[in-house]
Amino acid sequence: MWRYLLFLAAALALVARAHAQEGVQLNFSNTDIETVIKAVGEYTGRTFVIDPRVKGSINIVSSKPVPRSAIYPALLSSLRMAGFSAVESGGITRILPEIEAKTYAVPGQGGATGTVLTTRVFVLQNESAAQVLNVVRPLVAPNNSVVAYAPGNALIVTDYADNLRRIEDLINLLDRADKPLAAEPQVSVLKNANAADVAQLLRSVFGDGAGAEARDRVTIAADSRLNAVLLRSENPGRLARAQQMIAQLDQPQAANAGTGNVNIIRLRHADAIDLALTLRRVLGAEGPSGNATAQPVSQQPNLSSLLTASTLNSSIPAAQNSPLAGNISQNLSPAQ
Repeated sequence: MWRYLLFLAAALALVARAHAQEGVQLNFSNTDIETVIKAVGEYTGRTFVIDPRVKGSINIVSSKPVPRSAIYPALLSSLRMAGFSAVESGGITRILPEIEAKTYAVPGQGGATGTVLTTRVFVLQNESAAQVLNVVRPLVAPNNSVVAYAPGNALIVTDYADNLRRIEDLINLLDRADKPLAAEPQVSVLKNANAADVAQLLRSVFGDGAGAEARDRVTIAADSRLNAVLLRSENPGRLARAQQMIAQLDQPQAANAGTGNVNIIRLRHADAIDLALTLRRVLGAEGPSGNATAQPVSQQPNLSSLLTASTLNSSIPAAQNSPLAGNISQNLSPAQ
């Protein structure tokens, strides 16, 4: 008995498959939309709800029989060309004007196919939704919508299912974790030059980026704590040129380059102002008015005559607290 039942089930499955693959000749030439939708409902077993504003005629003509599975997609394509859309919800297909169908589209996860209007939410992990919005917007049908949800960094797109798959592929290409290093901030630590001076010079060369394209802008900042310059640009070429300029500017100053006979001595313990005042008085380089004056060698006082007890006592009144004054008073006797 069970063998007979198994054979009967297999036979019914073959009959159902043959019926599903049976071809249907479509010949709707300039036929009323409502009439065509009713005929497709009988062929496919679908339930349609037609908006009263759906009026007009469409053409669906096939030169040879087509499978029953292709009848419904053919209807959706014809409706789309006439300015109408289909929205599926709860086993019912609504036929609406395309301009208003987006308000009835239900969220989906990619299960809808063909020209069925649906809504998808794309959550971005790496890129900004506001930036990707500018790329996706031209791909969406004019009567449909695409918006960016900033708190969730997501794009909400209402469009036809086949177009949503193309948009999904594009978003996956843009929202990659392995973004190019040109988009990441670059830090250049300087060894010789001053970071603030180099950053100001770079801004004058590359501009502030106000009138440039977003990709060509170079953001420049200086960190005084690390003595470093921070760079960021979407253009790898401009970023490389900025780094090359930093390397050229961060060069040690040549010894005695452009200084003549001027030497710079950095002090570790003494105060520079007190020491400079003391040296001017001891070496006789300060005139009566307190300004440095140049004297001929023959008129310059003898250092041995200056370094006496009375000279030292009268020459360093303002620098008694400096280490130099203390060393002179302790190590030199009046006779010396």
